[in-house]
Amino acid sequence: MELTKLLFCLFSLWLFTDCYASVDDEKCGMTPRADIDWKKVPTFWYLSYYSPNPIFSEVVSCQASYLYKIVDEGPESYAVFHGKDYYYNGNTPEKYELSFKHAGQGPGLYYWTSVEEMEMQIAVDVMATDYSTYLIDISCNKHTGEKQIVLVFTTNPDPTAEEFLNVRRALIDLNVTETLAATQCASSPAIADFAKLKM
Repeated sequence: MELTKLLFCLFSLWLFTDCYASVDDEKCGMTPRADIDWKKVPTFWYLSYYSPNPIFSEVVSCQASYLYKIVDEGPESYAVFHGKDYYYNGNTPEKYELSFKHAGQGPGLYYWTSVEEMEMQIAVDVMATDYSTYLIDISCNKHTGEKQIVLVFTTNPDPTAEEFLNVRRALIDLNVTETLAATQCASSPAIADFAKLKM
């Protein structure tokens, strides 16, 4: 857990770089589309693509998660995910818990953080899903107006070319054109680990 906490802290500091800059656009030039109905979202997800950054390029080779529970109803509801980080160096995977709560600032905008730190509101995230193959999460620094990281989770740990094209179309629809890198989830022990949870 210590490494997970350290990564979380480093990521938090990274998000708040130049946090005192003044900008008008708190959506980082993106065009959020619709709120997510968590009751329709598939349970199991693998981080398949990301915008290059030191954490996922050098430390975390794969991230897998499952929708653990949905808390409350209506606009106050939020989704809680349990997952594991898998590492390039072969260290034992570490568990984490994250939640996605509506930011109350328009459709498709969410806050993500650990359940215990819900009020930290690290960044506002633009999220989108097709309810079958992808769940997109783009973190936006509200203070600098810069996109911090693009994360694309898929239900298939080894997405097909068609699934990737669907993801690309969805990103373009959100006005996101960043170059994406692929994780190592397609060959990760995460596949076997999470298959056991499906039984």
